[in-house]
Amino acid sequence: LKPLTGVGYYVGVVIDGPWGTTSLDYGEFHPKQIGDPRHDTPTRRGVVKHIRSLSPFADIFGMALIENSLPNAQSGRTRQGLNLLFGFQYAR
Repeated sequence: LKPLTGVGYYVGVVIDGPWGTTSLDYGEFHPKQIGDPRHDTPTRRGVVKHIRSLSPFADIFGMALIENSLPNAQSGRTRQGLNLLFGFQYAR
């Protein structure tokens, strides 16, 4: 078996403000072509995340991951290009 390889990059900006921290990221990955469209399609991905501190130990956050859709990605289903995540994180 040969390892699957490719090249890519990510760039990001973090903005601290009075209402929390926002990060904006964008990247691309261009796989080495192997003849399978599910693998050979470049992935373009953007991430927007906002974190709001509730206390020194607790935060809430929301995140959107936006990437190109890919037909027939797994089990004949299309990989959807938008995912939303909301959560609470606690550290002590």
